[in-house]
Amino acid sequence: MLEGCGAALSQRLTPEIAWATEHAIAGAPGATDDAVAPGVRVRVTRMRLAFLFGAVLFVGSLWGACAPPFIGNVKCTGNGKKCTCTDGPQCAFDCGGNGCDVDCHNIDECNASCGDACNWDCHDADVCDGVCGDGCRADCHNTSACQLDCGIDCKLDCHDTASCQVRMISGEVKCHNASACDIQCALPGGGFGPAENFKKDHWRCK
Repeated sequence: MLEGCGAALSQRLTPEIAWATEHAIAGAPGATDDAVAPGVRVRVTRMRLAFLFGAVLFVGSLWGACAPPFIGNVKCTGNGKKCTCTDGPQCAFDCGGNGCDVDCHNIDECNASCGDACNWDCHDADVCDGVCGDGCRADCHNTSACQLDCGIDCKLDCHDTASCQVRMISGEVKCHNASACDIQCALPGGGFGPAENFKKDHWRCK
């Protein structure tokens, strides 16, 4: 099972850090911008964000709810259990406790996570990317891409998007008005396999 969404989301950022560690990058002693190819420069930027976001996740795990620092225009109420991020180029935050409400909208890119029994909502964005625990209820719409990892008994409505990508242990996804629906189930022996398309626009993992 996803042992804490902060840890799970950190793992998704790890490849960027590992890649940067293996290469000479901007900011290293003696490095100059002229020595870095454009593709590398993008990777470096993502690596720096990954380190910063790692700190966000660590603090969130200590508080058991959404807690600063954040990336983006994040506002939290209800003792940090209800967090909204809107109107900006990027949001990144973690609500590590159970029963959180997470909402991202009117934004270029949102990367948000929450624990068990949470409500995860992302819409009117270029990219929505997230992680939630068991009993997650999620809604993702009006985006270029929806990407979500969740645990047991997930319920997701994914619509009006170019791409819907979901990885879960068990649950059901309704994917409609989408150019591509890629729903994957965690396999007992490791890895993932295609979910059952048991009726029109509906997929499930048992």
